[in-house]
Amino acid sequence: QEKLHEEIIDRGLAKISRVQQTEFEGLLGRLKTKYKVGLTMPAFDFGYFPFRITLGDKQVEVALDDWGSGTKNRTLILLTLFRARQIGEAEASAGKITPVIIVEEPESFLHPSAQAEFGRILHDLAEEFQVQVIVTTHSPYLLSGQRPTSNILLRRRMTSKQARNTERVDITHENWMIPFAQALGLDDDEFKAWKPLMMSPSNAVLLVEGDLDREYFELLRNEAHGQHRLIFDGEILPYDGTGNLKNTVLLRFIKNRYSKFFVTFDLDAADHLEKGLQALKLERGKHYLPIGLSHAGKRSIEGMLPDSISTAVYGANPALVQAATSGNREEQESARNRLKRLLLEEFKRVAQPGGEHYGHFHPVVKLINKALG
Repeated sequence: QEKLHEEIIDRGLAKISRVQQTEFEGLLGRLKTKYKVGLTMPAFDFGYFPFRITLGDKQVEVALDDWGSGTKNRTLILLTLFRARQIGEAEASAGKITPVIIVEEPESFLHPSAQAEFGRILHDLAEEFQVQVIVTTHSPYLLSGQRPTSNILLRRRMTSKQARNTERVDITHENWMIPFAQALGLDDDEFKAWKPLMMSPSNAVLLVEGDLDREYFELLRNEAHGQHRLIFDGEILPYDGTGNLKNTVLLRFIKNRYSKFFVTFDLDAADHLEKGLQALKLERGKHYLPIGLSHAGKRSIEGMLPDSISTAVYGANPALVQAATSGNREEQESARNRLKRLLLEEFKRVAQPGGEHYGHFHPVVKLINKALG
């Protein structure tokens, strides 16, 4: 009889949980398309009656409850945000207050990737609910990349080696990267090439060497490629040269900031890049891939183009070909960049989806889709 009563109570609690979950989802507003709410209760126990709320990205399908320790803190923060939304939507009255939520160091007990995801959730909820959220943090992962001007950096002014008053550091305009640099112990200038990456709202990213590489991969998103189409839900962003991949501190930060992360670079750079990438526990095929063909002159993304493309471009531009091989360093670099642009333009002009023009890209796309899918 007692067991039957417990089962009845458990079913009742489960029903209540479903109703509350629906109400929470209603509070999400436009964010319902991006996040899913989970509200669970354990088996009934007269001496213990907790519940747990989770909020997870629909694309990543990892609820906050599954991110290790710190669940209690996240639960309280989320409940407070939902409550603030309810207060904000309450009928106007003389006694109504405008809620302001202050969160102190929510990064405690969270893995860096979880910090980054939770930071995005806080930002999204604050925007959607129109609630002021103030977060104190030492974590670069919780800083706002989407709106860097909302970050506030404070430091103690030192006089004769004595700490004096606290002052606000100017991080407007080109100084946006100072909070990130200070948190990571890097020079401000090291962030400039990574600005699009820092400000992307996406959870998944394909990093490519430059703008030309990005254009090639964007072509592969065309539905006409069918089963060979690049289908990951995220952004393709350039990192502006392989030299930037040697900054392992910054690269680790970028990797942890995104839920899904993949890097490509020309095959001719593999020898001096792979050791550093592997030191970050990145795996070829899972986190990065050198692209190109293992033949002289083909160890780059341009090397994957059909010979008919390079023949047409080189034949029509003999002066550029000569400058690319026999000019001074500046002339060679300029000519090579111009030839790369002409190769892309010719490829875009004549290439049709299928093996004839995109055959060397298909294995690369298959691997990226698997890694980022």
